[in-house]
Amino acid sequence: MIRYFNCILFAALIFLGGNSCSKDKNTIDTPVEKLDTLSTGWSKMTFPGVQLNDIYFQDNTTGYVIGSSNYKSLDGGVTWTKLSATFPAAVNLTVTNDGKLFVCGHNNIIYRSSDGGAVFSPINMGTAIIDDTYFLDNNIGYTVADVGLLQTIDGGVNWAKVSPAAGLPFALFSRYNTCSFINSNTGWVASDSMIYKSNGSINSWTASTFTGTKPSDEIFCVFPVSTQIVYLGCGDGKIYKSTNGGASFAYVNSFPKISTTIFLDLHFIDASLGYASYGNHIYKTTDGGNSWQMVVSLKDADISEIHFTDASHGWACSSLGHILKFKL
Repeated sequence: MIRYFNCILFAALIFLGGNSCSKDKNTIDTPVEKLDTLSTGWSKMTFPGVQLNDIYFQDNTTGYVIGSSNYKSLDGGVTWTKLSATFPAAVNLTVTNDGKLFVCGHNNIIYRSSDGGAVFSPINMGTAIIDDTYFLDNNIGYTVADVGLLQTIDGGVNWAKVSPAAGLPFALFSRYNTCSFINSNTGWVASDSMIYKSNGSINSWTASTFTGTKPSDEIFCVFPVSTQIVYLGCGDGKIYKSTNGGASFAYVNSFPKISTTIFLDLHFIDASLGYASYGNHIYKTTDGGNSWQMVVSLKDADISEIHFTDASHGWACSSLGHILKFKL
């Protein structure tokens, strides 16, 4: 606007034989550099040339981040040590309370470490394509695949198909699949734009319904706050909430789509306080998802994952090797 006003003023004062303002050929415009926006409590560090896909802290000090290179922190994310392990596909990371690590990434292998990431052992899952794992405790864990719902009861050493799992149409599961559980009888499974809830047992499932606007993209994140309050995050930026245990979900808000590579992640501290990452932004809500405030904006990368251990400690990672740390 300033440049346009100056052009008009210049043309009005000096006649140059035309109706438009010509830029001096010796004048070089100084490009305006885009900057990161980091709200109070947030800081950033970068591993140049690295793509990071998931970050997980088992407590306020010990955490891991995976991607094209993999790292471990023992001081809350202030410093990181590179792990020797590499994975052909590293999309999701889960860490149990006793420090067992599980890495998977849209193939038939789950990589397991029982020594804090020093050594990983591949677990062949047969024909199952694994995108995500979820552990209730140190021993009981789940994953959902195109072959069915799988469960481990020995800390991820062995996995078996849950049968029957009535109501789960696994033949339709062909894209990104994820699951989350509150206890061994209460869980949610998502695939494509569908979400299913257990009926008091992992052997019986029902498709959830949606009131109002329905998902038009994949459900990437299922985050239960309790047995009744459950949030969903979709690739089209929409947030959904259930207050009846997932029997039905209602649209509550959405974020503007600002990138071609989109992954929406959610992490709620309680029913009111939560965070969402979408594109190059992190948002915060204090009213259960009805309204959101942007707290982080990166100039050059999409945020892959967010993770909080409590209201004062959180982390995120990005597609260009950024690690974001939140501490109050």
